[in-house]
Amino acid sequence: MGQVPEAQGGAAEVPEPAVDRLGRPVAGSGVVEEREDVARAPLDRPSEGDQLWQILRDAVAASVLTLVAVPQSCSPAAGRLDVIGVTTSALGLVGITLGLVDASGHAWTSIPVLVPLNTGVVLLTVLVWWERRAPHPMIPPSLLRAPSFVSASAVYLISYTTFSSVLFYVTLLYQNLEGWSALRTGLSWLFMNIPFLLMAQLTGLIDRRQPPARVVAAGCLVAAVGLLLLSSVDTTTPFALTAAGYVLSGAGFGTLVPGVTHVAMREVPAGVSGAASAMVNASGQVGTSVGLAVLGGIGATAATTAWSTTAQHLPTELRATAENQTQNVAGAHIQAVIDTLGPKYQDVAEQAFLDGHHIAVGIGAACLALAAITALIGFRQRSASG
Repeated sequence: MGQVPEAQGGAAEVPEPAVDRLGRPVAGSGVVEEREDVARAPLDRPSEGDQLWQILRDAVAASVLTLVAVPQSCSPAAGRLDVIGVTTSALGLVGITLGLVDASGHAWTSIPVLVPLNTGVVLLTVLVWWERRAPHPMIPPSLLRAPSFVSASAVYLISYTTFSSVLFYVTLLYQNLEGWSALRTGLSWLFMNIPFLLMAQLTGLIDRRQPPARVVAAGCLVAAVGLLLLSSVDTTTPFALTAAGYVLSGAGFGTLVPGVTHVAMREVPAGVSGAASAMVNASGQVGTSVGLAVLGGIGATAATTAWSTTAQHLPTELRATAENQTQNVAGAHIQAVIDTLGPKYQDVAEQAFLDGHHIAVGIGAACLALAAITALIGFRQRSASG
């Protein structure tokens, strides 16, 4: 205990500041009271909606620069830009993504969720209708008649959905719950990146000995096992288990990604190879953005449900305050919950977030198993026809 001199010449004991289990001072306790304004200062952290609008602004700027700086193709076989197809696809995906992002802080039946989701679905429906009638469709019809291309694009979309989701959730777990720095978290990813790079180099040799369907399916299943391990991680799990999940995930993704890229282009006519390559890359990008929003929305719903159940058992005077912390719990901003409700609610808030983490990453593992089945069926059909 520290001591300060009293006016009478004696000494008075001053309680040491309370800290949480990560050693962070709890606002409003002991000598921390004098720095309460600093401790409770809002973090300069943009919300998910602000981040999405920033992405949209960047996308508009990139589109304008492309129209101005990139020359039109001079090939006589090249068609005109499918403006309607590009517009409806982009805005449809934006609407669905925005609705899923807002679902983390609003009810699924609320206007901020339903309006963009329904708008996105309508626009994508218009896209399908238009592409069947467009004189120069954005997606050449010959690509949709190639089973291996369609299957490869689906596997690519699913794999990048799960890959981005696991990075998102594991990062939140270690940085927000365990108190790791961004540098330490990034360095831990070497357990995933190194196996990824090694297997990506070896996949070419494996493809010469095994059918592509088996190679890609095996990569999906190995990555799925890695995700299952990562879905079980919590604040008491030894990092060795996380490292094992990283190694398996990295090795699996390093095996499937080169194989998918190779198979996707094998049946593509030469005249549409550029469009095919763009579509495969777009599948990965859609998986990273929209797919992450889907699994993130599922995880956020599970976390908010768990937290709301807890809030119903709190004293009446705390229930409204606890309900206002729902979005912080879903986003693993546990310190904000501690500052508002006190440190005794830390474990409950962490467990609610972990409920969402377990479900979202676990579903990601199941999706990779589905991708393995897609590869076995879709790629085998292509091989048989060839």
